[in-house]
Amino acid sequence: MGEINIEQSLFSSMYKYHGKTKEIIQSERRKEFIKRHKDKKNANADYNRCILNVLDEQELCMEIEESQETREYRQPFKYKFMLSEWFLEPPPDLKENWLFKLCPEGSRILVIVKRNRTICVHKNGKTFLKLSTSFPGGTKESQNGLTVFDCVYNKNTKTIFILDCLCWNSMSMLEHEAHFRFYWLESKFKENPEFLKEMSKHYFKLIDIGHADINLLQEDLMKPIEINGTIIPYDGVVFYYGHSVYNFGYTPLTMWLPSFMLTEKLGVQVDVVHLSKRPPDYVCAEEFMKSLCKKKMRKYKGKNKEVMAMESTDC
Repeated sequence: MGEINIEQSLFSSMYKYHGKTKEIIQSERRKEFIKRHKDKKNANADYNRCILNVLDEQELCMEIEESQETREYRQPFKYKFMLSEWFLEPPPDLKENWLFKLCPEGSRILVIVKRNRTICVHKNGKTFLKLSTSFPGGTKESQNGLTVFDCVYNKNTKTIFILDCLCWNSMSMLEHEAHFRFYWLESKFKENPEFLKEMSKHYFKLIDIGHADINLLQEDLMKPIEINGTIIPYDGVVFYYGHSVYNFGYTPLTMWLPSFMLTEKLGVQVDVVHLSKRPPDYVCAEEFMKSLCKKKMRKYKGKNKEVMAMESTDC
């Protein structure tokens, strides 16, 4: 899941700024996000209507994708996801108010179920997979419904791991808190075991949710993901603030910790396969984050001067 979370982050949460440590900055921003919780619900409700429009556009693109002339005039669009910030230090209420999911290796995708079809798209809006599923909106009987999943796709095992739910049978899940969304999903999968059946040689699997207790995390790490005899390594752990809604873009209420940093940050023992993912020149988590920041700055240099100026200030 490195592609999901190890991206350009809010650099102000990684370095000292105005005399404050990076941990304090992230903690203060987390409090601000929680304070704006109710306002965020309204914003997400508005964005849900936007999703419906985007899906209609996606359907239109699918119908006319063979037309070269039309393709030339089609404007590309990108889907938005909730993106994690780095897990800098454990929040004081980690055990009481946070949840975690162990994420397998793979790429971030959006699964859209509507009009008797299921499509899997990358963040750039490109469809790479079409399936027939029994999710609401994916059958003739429920084709008027809409279901949208935030997922991780493991290409080697053709498995789609469901992280989160944005919409279920035309009911927006965006304004619901994380613990509700996750346990809602669990109940739906228990009620409908057919969701996990093989579909066009592909599989759907719901990622388990747990309370952010270190002992529980340690225990779950010892249970590898196995699909048809193939072991899928964990890419890392994503932590969710239990009372947070689905925030588009980066948020301190969702934090990412790569598997090779678990021992360093939480004292959790990991298998050697996780430690082998560390870069040869790895020193510590903070230096690793700084290195990624510099790489991102070099990558975007000359492409967007305005963004570069803002990032340089934050760093």
